[in-house]
Amino acid sequence: MLPIRYMQPVSALYAVPFLVYIGIALRGIGSPFMWLWPALYGIHAILLVAGAPIHFGGKWEALNMLVPVVGYGLVAALAGHIYSRIALRRLKVLAGSPEAEASMRGEEL
Repeated sequence: MLPIRYMQPVSALYAVPFLVYIGIALRGIGSPFMWLWPALYGIHAILLVAGAPIHFGGKWEALNMLVPVVGYGLVAALAGHIYSRIALRRLKVLAGSPEAEASMRGEEL
């Protein structure tokens, strides 16, 4: 039987290709930041196999799967969200929107 420590790298063997497939299928719709999730998940798996001490032990062993899956998904979603907010603000400034100009000065309309 495979040690619990290697659950995440084994799951990366099927999760990373699946996430890449979804990224390819949603190419026109999704954000480029969706590629961050499979990249971080795959790098985490490679580091675990290489022997990096980035795993939980004892009663926290169940987090070895939860933290990488949810954590890297949240990192990718947060990066995409922050980027979209910055892009929207820049677009409003370029369009000469009064809301954008007021928010840049710290005023309310």
